[in-house]
Amino acid sequence: MTYQEAMEFLEETKKYGSVLGLDSIRALMKELGNVQDDLSVIHVAGTNGKGSTCAFLSAIYRSAGYHVCRFSTPDVFSYEEEFLYDDTPIGKGELAEVFAVVKQACETLVCNGFPHPTRFEVETAVAFYWFSMKKPDLCIVEVGMGGETDATNVIKRPAASVLTAVSMDHMGFLGTKLEQIAAVKAGIIKPDCPVISTWQEPEAADVIIKKAQACNAAYTFSDKGKAEVDFTYELSMEGTFQKQNGLLAIDVIHALQHRFPVSEEEIRKGLANAKWPGRFELLGTEPLFYIDGAHNVDAAKKLRQTIEGMFSEQRVIYIMGVLQDKDYEEIAEIMFTEGDVVYAVTPDNPRALSARALCDALLDLDVRAYECKDVRMAVETAMELAELSDGAVVAFGSLSYLKEVKDVHAAACLI
Repeated sequence: MTYQEAMEFLEETKKYGSVLGLDSIRALMKELGNVQDDLSVIHVAGTNGKGSTCAFLSAIYRSAGYHVCRFSTPDVFSYEEEFLYDDTPIGKGELAEVFAVVKQACETLVCNGFPHPTRFEVETAVAFYWFSMKKPDLCIVEVGMGGETDATNVIKRPAASVLTAVSMDHMGFLGTKLEQIAAVKAGIIKPDCPVISTWQEPEAADVIIKKAQACNAAYTFSDKGKAEVDFTYELSMEGTFQKQNGLLAIDVIHALQHRFPVSEEEIRKGLANAKWPGRFELLGTEPLFYIDGAHNVDAAKKLRQTIEGMFSEQRVIYIMGVLQDKDYEEIAEIMFTEGDVVYAVTPDNPRALSARALCDALLDLDVRAYECKDVRMAVETAMELAELSDGAVVAFGSLSYLKEVKDVHAAACLI
């Protein structure tokens, strides 16, 4: 199988939709020899901060000399970045090799009367099979959506179950109340396996505690005060919210010291070197230009807090693109004040909210919103206005359009 054929197969799997549940992935992994059972896995669920927490963990363990595999979705700038070994994306040749094995397993399942695995089930199987080939010291696996019925939850005995901030998102799949969503996320907790969580809203914390107790699993919650007052670590990733993710990573490291020893110096080195694209990432300085994948209410609150802290005396010009199933009106109310300028774009995604519809919603909030025909127009116009007003640009929302923002920005800086 060539890389192109692998991508064509992946595209074909879209027609199988998104199906929550473990029957299909269990059958697929059985066909692949249940290789995931031989891996040491840190399993990470939550609404916001999963990718950043995984990046911090990987960087810390790598600074201590461990070899680390990581699976995180969605990709932002290249598909291969979903599958990492020591923070290096899988090569296209290796990817094609693994996809060929997984495709054969899928075909065998169908011949035996099983439904064809979905796209995410295929990707999860690819990750685990590739990890088994690389034989790392440990693996860090990010939940795709939810937890209990997510394909990654085929893991039976994780080294640790980790929970980042739980908030309202994917309500059509996970529930309309915070405790319902937390219950699905807490589904990654396994008997006698340690649980490490960031601080949570009381409703979510209560659910996590009860699930851990039912599983006889030791549990730890990060101390909010240590992130807000006593945080003494240098972080490579900007954004006030990263202290929360960084502290959670530290707590995971401490919880697993008996299995994977790490020194204080190595923790500091890892936190200072961690990178995670698309999360309040600085693209340029003339003008200042940031991108951030804040696409739900909780993430918007954290982004707003960062902006208020960094740009209290500087004008911010915004670019926004979101999906139609997000609470975009509430996100806008959090992010913008009267008179703010926002350039609206339509992300390249079947679920995208049109720039026109976003503009209508923003204008109702007395925000100066402008519909842009494409990302190039939004980036170039926002940069011009920022230069004229000595301001900064922040492009945020769906991850599905940030790659194009980065490409257009890079091209504009070459002119």
